Amino acid sequence: MDDLEFSRRVLQGDRDANAEFVERHYASVFRYLRVLTSHDQEAEDLAQETLLKARLRLTGYRGKSSLRSWIHSVAFRQFLRWRRLRRLSFRLNEKQSYVPDGFADAETGETLRIALAHLSEGQRQAFVLHEILKFDLPEVASALKTPVGTVKSRLFHARIRLRAALTPKTEEASHGTKAYEH
Repeated sequence: MDDLEFSRRVLQGDRDANAEFVERHYASVFRYLRVLTSHDQEAEDLAQETLLKARLRLTGYRGKSSLRSWIHSVAFRQFLRWRRLRRLSFRLNEKQSYVPDGFADAETGETLRIALAHLSEGQRQAFVLHEILKFDLPEVASALKTPVGTVKSRLFHARIRLRAALTPKTEEASHGTKAYEH
């Protein structure tokens, strides 16, 4: 069943479709918002609000993009609203208890969180959607309501900045030294 047909079933009040709607999208929306907010509880609240808002606005879904990217664009708008209301700024020196999934080492997770916080908002969003949540480029563009070329540019610059932030200084120095030793 395609996304448009599935959304129609949800709109018609099909209980199984409504449960599947939440089951399909909650985890991905939560992970996305957790990276953007750096707060588990805030991300959980926003993920719930996102799915409620998406469900209420499902009549506006036309099937031009995947339902997944459409819901993530709703999540992004919820994040912007949350940030505007709280005037949140990412404080780079503030320690958080958050460790991204897939990182066994808390220090590595904290280093990545700080490196992501150094990215521009557009770079961070594109990177999280593409590299962490595995959206393809058109889905990222659709979710962020920006051209694919802009997404590619943001990803390119995000990777450069993350590589620079995550490469240990001793490794950089040793690579430079080896080049001159040969």
